[in-house]
Amino acid sequence: MRRCILGLVLAAGVLASVAGCGGSSKNAAPTRGLPAATAATDASASGSDGQKTQSDALLRSSDSTTAAQSFEGTLHATISAGPMNFSEDGTMAFQAPSRFYMTMNLMGQSFSVLADAPDVYVEVPGQGWFSVGDAVINRDAYEQYAKNRGPVDYAGIVKSLEDHKQVADDVIDGKTYQHYSGTFDLAQMLDKIPADVFKQQAQMGLDMLRNAPPATLEAWIDPDTNLPRRMTMNMDMPIAGKDMTMQMTMDYTSWNQPVDIPPAPTNPRPYSDLQGALKP
Repeated sequence: MRRCILGLVLAAGVLASVAGCGGSSKNAAPTRGLPAATAATDASASGSDGQKTQSDALLRSSDSTTAAQSFEGTLHATISAGPMNFSEDGTMAFQAPSRFYMTMNLMGQSFSVLADAPDVYVEVPGQGWFSVGDAVINRDAYEQYAKNRGPVDYAGIVKSLEDHKQVADDVIDGKTYQHYSGTFDLAQMLDKIPADVFKQQAQMGLDMLRNAPPATLEAWIDPDTNLPRRMTMNMDMPIAGKDMTMQMTMDYTSWNQPVDIPPAPTNPRPYSDLQGALKP
């Protein structure tokens, strides 16, 4: 059970980086900081006008994120599956047009995922790097798909939000951020990905995500830059006959600053060796 969960969580991380990582859009509309009165207006607005104002603010956030050239951040997740409870901590970095690097400390082991479209690699402690890109994606289709994505597809998530609303502003590290909440359907997001991007080997991980019920999302947005400062996701999904619950927080610590992403490994092992490299 432990090895199954470890493998599926790692696979979900790989699929998330593949599905969400891509170049910043050169055609993104320019964005400006929201007026100082926007937060109060959004919070007090009601009916269709209030919904439109909230949608406009979220779309401006989406545009600003899509146009970003880089970001760094941290992530923390708590995961429950049957009698098992554990946490995951990590870091993430993006560099336009299509480089993404994520570290994960999971079940006492440290993993890394490196994506440089159309190549994707996973580092397993004590085992080195494995090339997984060609095993799960069709290279040409993914490269074209990645060119049209925003960093880690925050934009795609925001545009897919349902029942979204603005709640009370929050202060993070001494600064006030606009706070939004809503739900999104992972299956609907995955269905928007062209069918030829993923190979058959990726279907187990994709089906796991597709079978998940709608997730709850919250976003904290900087009113001066329209860029997210924090995003949380709460989701449930069935794994190996058990219901797994995951609560994840992603903190974006910098935008459009130099980031540290390692080069691609020179001699990675094949994907076929990866399953045996995961400790039971």
